Amino acid sequence: MAERRDKLVDGIVATVQDEWLSPEVIGAKLAAFAPSSVIVDWLRDPEHVGRLGGPLRDGRKGAGLDPAFDQQVEDGVVNVVRNFRSAAAGAACHGHLGRS
Repeated sequence: MAERRDKLVDGIVATVQDEWLSPEVIGAKLAAFAPSSVIVDWLRDPEHVGRLGGPLRDGRKGAGLDPAFDQQVEDGVVNVVRNFRSAAAGAACHGHLGRS
C-alpha cells in the first residue's frame, strides 16, 4: 500500500514539475500575459481610478501644496493614461498584446 502511495505521489510531483511548472510552460504563460492590458482594463473602471487617485489627491492637499500644481499633475496623469490607452489599443489591434 505504501509503495502504491509513493508511486502516486511521485507521479503527481513529476506532472507538476515537468508539465505544469516547467520553464517552457511558465515561459509560454508569461509571453501570453500582457500586464499593460491588465492595467488599462483596471483603469477603465472609475472606481479603481478613484481608489488610486483619492489617496494621492488627499495626501497632496494635506501637505498644503499649491492647488494649481495639483491641477497640473492631474492633467499630466490624465494625458499619460490617455496616451497609454491609445498605445495599448493600437498594439492590441496589431496583435502585439497577448492575453492569457
